[in-house]
Amino acid sequence: MKKSAKILYIALVAFITLIVATFVVVAVVGNMRNTATTQIVCENVNIGGFKVDETFEVPFKFEQNNIDIECGMITLTWNKDEKVEFCSISINPDLEYLVDMSDVCEYDKDNGKLVIKWMGTSISSDLTEGDLFSVGFIITDEVEADFDIDVEVNNIGYVTNTDDGYDSMDYSESVACTESINIYKADRLYEYSLSLDSSMVLNYYVYFTEETEAQIEAGNVDFKFEIEGDRRNRGNIEVTSEHKVTKEDDRYYGMYKFAVPLYATEMTVPVTGYAIINGEKCDETEYTTTIREYADIVLEMSPKYADIINSMLNYGGKSQVYFGTNINDLADKGINFVGSDKEIADKHLEKFTKASKTGEVNVQGVTYKYSTIVLFNEIVIRHYFDIEDTSIISADDMAKLTLKSGKTYYYETEGIMPNEYADQKPVEIFGLTIKYSVMNYANGIKNYSGASTAEENNKVQAVAYALYEYYKATSGYVENFIPEMPDMEIGM
Repeated sequence: MKKSAKILYIALVAFITLIVATFVVVAVVGNMRNTATTQIVCENVNIGGFKVDETFEVPFKFEQNNIDIECGMITLTWNKDEKVEFCSISINPDLEYLVDMSDVCEYDKDNGKLVIKWMGTSISSDLTEGDLFSVGFIITDEVEADFDIDVEVNNIGYVTNTDDGYDSMDYSESVACTESINIYKADRLYEYSLSLDSSMVLNYYVYFTEETEAQIEAGNVDFKFEIEGDRRNRGNIEVTSEHKVTKEDDRYYGMYKFAVPLYATEMTVPVTGYAIINGEKCDETEYTTTIREYADIVLEMSPKYADIINSMLNYGGKSQVYFGTNINDLADKGINFVGSDKEIADKHLEKFTKASKTGEVNVQGVTYKYSTIVLFNEIVIRHYFDIEDTSIISADDMAKLTLKSGKTYYYETEGIMPNEYADQKPVEIFGLTIKYSVMNYANGIKNYSGASTAEENNKVQAVAYALYEYYKATSGYVENFIPEMPDMEIGM
């Protein structure tokens, strides 16, 4: 299959945080202010399948709604070495009174000590079983070892309010414990991403240990994608060294990449991927998601890419309606997509005339019929011919053709990127030069009236405009490419 040199690629950095093991510090407080007690429950944590420069988070969480707790201080100390370093702290947005981090966080890098304080009128009543904050650490060395964190919690209690604001705490308690985090290597899913190539592709990036890599060399490891309701025969993917990312400057260096192309009608269909090692499913590599779920996260993290994401979902939803597929869960549900004014879109589409055909057929018994597009996991252009006698057709020309039925054959052009939908792909065969594009097709069906009902006509027309909007958005994406952005990575 031919591929364009330009690839629209969207990768969410460190998105699958749920696969990183954490430990939870739970503060439980009684209902009566004078009889309140505080308990810290430290649970054993294992962080498997790490790689150098990977981060993990330690969340501090209430087990239940504790709106009576108005203030507190937690001190973390750890064995300072080259395995991990403190890198970040994030506060629950519900704790709105924590404004200036410099007032609540003291970090002693040399000694491995972090002090976190909070003080306010009240913890939000909406904070039921919610996180107070999360402390992030980064793994700095490829070492399997225990990482000990000593946790001391004191001054959990209440604030005396005065005319000048907050005063002193009138209740405090001290509780301490030690948490040993076991850092080890294990097979696991590291991350997933979405590529907008000629088709929509979900990519899974998997970390395999040296032991599993030995099994890969022996041919004992497969990867499998399961798509809900899929009738295609998708067999297991035999994992080989070809799946390993070997570019040292690639952020997925050392990971194994597995890709599954999806139809436009499958944006809301759950996709599950997992490795099979020596015939056994590896649960740590298993993950289920949808394109729509991924798109929602991209929209939330970076609204500046709303045009391309929403136009993609709009195209998916209109395709679902036209084909009658997964119509109870449309990709464009609730996205409030606002496309071009219909009059403006029509004028733009009018620029894309019908197929350009020059030359004359130079083979007796061959008739050019028409050109169209077909929507698979990617859009392909097909040119149809009737051939009366294939015995007089050269072997080179026959190799380019596929039998549809009877005497009808087609020539197919693959690998068309969405930002190339207006590009007329020239085809030279039987003395003809045929130029046709996806936008030629969209222009041809924007006023479609060949169906038996107006409703069916509208479904066809909706696909035409959805293709136009998707092309327009992706064209702008390529032309206005931004190489760097926070929390995400978008490349070409």
